[in-house]
Amino acid sequence: MQGAEYVRCEVMNWWEKCLYEVTRIYSLIGLGIGMANTFQELRAWQKARELTCLIYKLTNRGAISHDFGYKDQLQRAAVSVMTNIAEGFGYARMNQFKHYLTISRASGIEVQSLLYVGLDAEYFDDKTFQELYTLSDEVISITSALKRSLK
Repeated sequence: MQGAEYVRCEVMNWWEKCLYEVTRIYSLIGLGIGMANTFQELRAWQKARELTCLIYKLTNRGAISHDFGYKDQLQRAAVSVMTNIAEGFGYARMNQFKHYLTISRASGIEVQSLLYVGLDAEYFDDKTFQELYTLSDEVISITSALKRSLK
């Protein structure tokens, strides 16, 4: 091939690869991603949003609301879980989506660690700790399963 024809072929190959990866992302079945047109349709994002809402409600009352460093860190970690799922979904390449799911999972683990800090500081009781920890564990599991399903 020569000149423009070679460039055209290279562009088509790149475009076909992108189209293939986008099609795979949008056509995966299960885990809330099958036929998903928006990140809001992903079950992982929905659960992460639920976790974030509970974290915000918890951190805006009582003694925890006055520990600005802890409150901020816990809120930012929870927000990071859901926003990385959304951001990764917005990329056309599968590897980028997987990368953001990895970051989301790590932020979920950070939330769990921070929950222990709050429990030890007696910001909340064992029941609240268990509810939040269980929900964060569910988010981590769903996100990990979603990442594994992306080949």
